[in-house]
Amino acid sequence: MTDVIRHIAWFMAALLLTCCSTDNEERVQRDMAYRQAAPMVKQDGRLVFAVISDTHVGNFSGEGYEVKVPQALRHLTGHGRLDAMVVVGDLTENGTTGEYEEFVQFFGSGQNILHPVDRFLFMTGNHDNFDSRGLANYSDGLKAFNGNQPYPLHQYVLIKGYPFITISDLGAANNDIGNADNGSEAYPPASTDILEGYLEQAVKDAPGKPIFVFTHVPPRWTCLGTWVEYENEAWAMKVLNAVLNKYPQAVVFCGHSHYPLGDPRSIHQGTNPQSERNNYYTVINTSSTTYSEIYPGAVDAGAHPEKYAYVTEGMILEELPNGDIEIRRYDTYRDVEIDPEHRWVLKAPFDGSQFQYADIRDADDNPGNVVLRDGLPAPAFDDGAKIRITACFDGVCATFPQATDNDCVFRYNIRVWKDDMLVEDTFMFSQFYLTTDMPQQLSYKMTRLKPHSEYRIEVTAYDSYDNKSEPLTAFFRLNSH
Repeated sequence: MTDVIRHIAWFMAALLLTCCSTDNEERVQRDMAYRQAAPMVKQDGRLVFAVISDTHVGNFSGEGYEVKVPQALRHLTGHGRLDAMVVVGDLTENGTTGEYEEFVQFFGSGQNILHPVDRFLFMTGNHDNFDSRGLANYSDGLKAFNGNQPYPLHQYVLIKGYPFITISDLGAANNDIGNADNGSEAYPPASTDILEGYLEQAVKDAPGKPIFVFTHVPPRWTCLGTWVEYENEAWAMKVLNAVLNKYPQAVVFCGHSHYPLGDPRSIHQGTNPQSERNNYYTVINTSSTTYSEIYPGAVDAGAHPEKYAYVTEGMILEELPNGDIEIRRYDTYRDVEIDPEHRWVLKAPFDGSQFQYADIRDADDNPGNVVLRDGLPAPAFDDGAKIRITACFDGVCATFPQATDNDCVFRYNIRVWKDDMLVEDTFMFSQFYLTTDMPQQLSYKMTRLKPHSEYRIEVTAYDSYDNKSEPLTAFFRLNSH
């Protein structure tokens, strides 16, 4: 069939279905049929696919899921045709029938899918199990994406010769810290056996290629959000580590934490194939399509700093001519690429010999002296940067410009001294996750000052690896309240 005939068939399919009723169910069927009638991509093209996570249909934070999910779909599919789009769990907020109906409407709508997506892949996350019939609601609710048959919990598919493996989370827990059974509830032996079988098959089907694995909860001791030793909590479980550790070519995509993609720790590759941590493969944090978080204790504002509900993120991966895989990270709220000068690249051969994303968290487990990412050089303020002290409501405000860094400035330590006594000591988030809306300067209100006293304030910028800048310093006197 020629391209002209294909496009005529595509148009006629859409025209025929347009004559039907426009209620929600028939509109979804119409839009999905429209795309299925579209011309298929030739299989000799290079692989291109998108990954998002944690759509949480039913969550009303910020502008709510009804705005943020369709917006993210439009922005990611607006870059061109995709061989696949994968949603890495927590499709819904509570796993209810109604939430799955809305999910299908969003992903089946031609208004949201601007260029064709040849295949959608889904799996459950812990939120999808909150309803007592969560797994049944998932299987029944997504029939439209599986030929009107129950949607599978786990899948193995080949897309342009690349293996794609999805493993659903069957539990409702956040992690296995303090309760190892949480891991076996989320990923019981039957699931880990299925994963092992899929990985064995992938090696046979695609020798020398990366194996893309998608599972909602990350393996422990890998990407940002999985190191309780450094982040005060872990959105992670150990139950899959030993299986994955046999396959350095595995590229594991995980959601769950909602931690931002602009943080360089959101990608991790191991240093030691014999490590007790079993983390010798690639793991990528896929962030969230609902809201962002940072780990507790990082800043005084808590895990949900200012404007956290106005951050949604995703990524597009593309096979390069030399066989490497390039990862482009996107702020899907503002439709901009995150840090395009530092795109992540998975280098061939995919056997561990080209790993480049280990970091200083691996320093105690590095027998081969692999070069570790340490974030250096440290952040720096521009020449001439100053702290401006002004009166503000119920206090005194210190306003300062953002520093710069080779990756990102994560936070600022603000200290206020009276003589040799420290009177205020706080960490403030840089808000780097706002990308183009990131404020150019920040303001901190001091409330513990006494009148007729002299003070010194110091502001120090920190990157994600706790490298710190030279401080900005200012002296001021408070004459009255």
